[in-house]
Amino acid sequence: MYYQPETSINFDNYYEKMEKKELTIEDILDEDELIQDLIENPESKFLPFLTNEVMIKLIDYSLKMPTEDDPKKGHKFPFNATEIICSSNPVITDKFFENNEKKKEIEKDEKMDIEKEETKKEENKEEKKEEEKKKKKEEKKNEKDDKMEIDENNINNNEIQIEEQKEKINLLDYFFKFLENESTNENYVLIGYFNKILNHFLQKRAHQILTYIYGEKGNKIFEGLIKHLNRKLIGECLKSILTYNDDEIKDNKDINNKKKEFLEKILQDLNESEDEDKYYCICDTLKNCFSKKDFFFKFMTNKNLVSLLFSILYKNLENERGLRILFNLMIKINEKILSSFDKLITPNLVAQNQKMTLPNNNNDDDNDDSEINEESFKSAIDIIFQSLIESEFIFFQDLLFFNPNFIFETTYQQMQKILGYKKHLQIEYFRTIIDILVNSYFKKISVEKIDEIILKIGKAKIFYMLHCIFFEYQFNNLYQTFYLQLMTIVLNEHSPEKLIHVVFNENENKNFIQALLNNTINNIKFQYYSGREVNSCLLASHIKLIYDIYNSKNEFVQKIIENENDFKVFYEVLASEVFLKFNGKLLFSEYSSFPIQLNTSNNVELSSRSIDEMLIEDLNIYITYKENGDYKRLQEQKMKRIIEEEKKKNEKNQLSVSQELTSSINQKDNNINKDLENNNNEKKEEEEQKEEKQKEEKQKEEEQKEKEKKEEDIKEEDQKEDEKKEEDKKDNINQ
Repeated sequence: MYYQPETSINFDNYYEKMEKKELTIEDILDEDELIQDLIENPESKFLPFLTNEVMIKLIDYSLKMPTEDDPKKGHKFPFNATEIICSSNPVITDKFFENNEKKKEIEKDEKMDIEKEETKKEENKEEKKEEEKKKKKEEKKNEKDDKMEIDENNINNNEIQIEEQKEKINLLDYFFKFLENESTNENYVLIGYFNKILNHFLQKRAHQILTYIYGEKGNKIFEGLIKHLNRKLIGECLKSILTYNDDEIKDNKDINNKKKEFLEKILQDLNESEDEDKYYCICDTLKNCFSKKDFFFKFMTNKNLVSLLFSILYKNLENERGLRILFNLMIKINEKILSSFDKLITPNLVAQNQKMTLPNNNNDDDNDDSEINEESFKSAIDIIFQSLIESEFIFFQDLLFFNPNFIFETTYQQMQKILGYKKHLQIEYFRTIIDILVNSYFKKISVEKIDEIILKIGKAKIFYMLHCIFFEYQFNNLYQTFYLQLMTIVLNEHSPEKLIHVVFNENENKNFIQALLNNTINNIKFQYYSGREVNSCLLASHIKLIYDIYNSKNEFVQKIIENENDFKVFYEVLASEVFLKFNGKLLFSEYSSFPIQLNTSNNVELSSRSIDEMLIEDLNIYITYKENGDYKRLQEQKMKRIIEEEKKKNEKNQLSVSQELTSSINQKDNNINKDLENNNNEKKEEEEQKEEKQKEEKQKEEEQKEKEKKEEDIKEEDQKEDEKKEEDKKDNINQ
């Protein structure tokens, strides 16, 4: 039983009002205690008051703009009305689904009647004809009688009809009419209430609300949702409808077909829309939907949907903001494919990139542990590859386009070009494509299409453009990081031979390794406006790339290196001081192209600038080798200088060690003296404490003796008094 707590209002007054039909919904919405009783008490006496008409008023308060400038009707009543609709009381929630259940029962009864009638048709044809004639006559008579009654009592009947119409209105139909209103987008609060109520229905009556949405009126509902998709909360509503997993609905073919139709409408609207907010919201909604594996693979195994998505990419090649949003969506798709591999042979770069400070790079994935069907996984990759082949990588054709207005002055007094966020997204998207390609090649998925994709990449000269940007935008740390990530995937042990040749050889009649060496040498120093030369301090990404190429386990990369003598010498010269001296470990930051420290045998940490100075010395040796051809002698001289420097450091270290020993001995002597003094002081304190204790004990003994004496004296006096009393008694007796 529900326990009704003590309240400050008298419920009986409201019960009387309800019996007299004087109670209004505003009376309840104005009292928090009445609302609490309705929400929490399944046996509340106010539940019969919530008729269809009253529920319509509650929906109006939640989803309609107030007509009066009243704080209660504008703020308090809408909030309380939404709380009542979204209450945990099942009686209130059931009111929205009563008519639908009745309809189902009526439809079942009608089907049963039809079946019975069909069985009896052959036996009772004549009887049915007569009955139909009688019914027609009765209907005509009833129609005439009704017309007469309407003519006599127009006013009363109109009121009755309005009340009857309200009672007949389906509450769900009335609730979803909110989407038909054009002024819906004007108020975020109303959209928030709509989202809250819809999610409440999905939590409490998921099967019923989804069967309604995907039923006869589903087209109107989805058209309304798409119309208002420039609001994020409407996108959340759409996501919860499309991705909600209900066991009874999951395998329903009709509902799955309707889902595909609705998704096609959403993509068509995305293709036709010119509203930037709507554009962003649709892409964001799809990204959130892709967090569910079941939804994702149903989407990606549909050729029409994927081709529609790529066609939207083509259309928005000149739309700067729209293309950024679409690239974010495509990156999300590829990352979802990569996360679905049972085991990646390439490093997992998704988690790293999500931590980078890029806008709209959120990690909103739900914890979805559902199993992946291998056939759907392979077909999704196959469809993606086919779409890429058909696209011919048109969306990378503007990589080398430079906007002359995007220039800024650096702290080094140099004018530098701004690369732009769009190109970061392009290389990140291309990196995910290559990542899927390498892993699919290793798993032998769509191998024939992989060869076609590599040919298309070679024709589009994508790697050539990315190399050029890497050399030109040395100050852009984020691009340098993405580029190094791309190259680590390319240099993988299992990368196909054709891909390696496209990366290293097709560079506009230039070998990529030679281009890398030349660019590294030419960027040792740069000049201020004054002409003063300064170390670049930007060679770390170049050296890291050289190190990765030289140590790659890919057999095709090693074949290319065998014919590159200059590259071998370059690496050996660098190894003389950097890789050999420091145990061959050059540590780089996870999210930056600059080295943090060199892992030395003495655990000495060095700054990136000191590292850069060492690299510049090595590069100078390499340059002299190129000019004179005798690099070994210079290398030996350099090693001797390094050894002398180490000896001097050792001597300094020995001096510092001896000084430390003397200081430690002195400190020990001082500590011993201090300890002796402390011990003496402690002994004195102990003796003083003992003397004080002895004095105190003596005083206590004397006090006790005095007390005992006093007690004895008192006893003697008492005895004397007792004796006197006895003598007096005797005297009295004698007398």
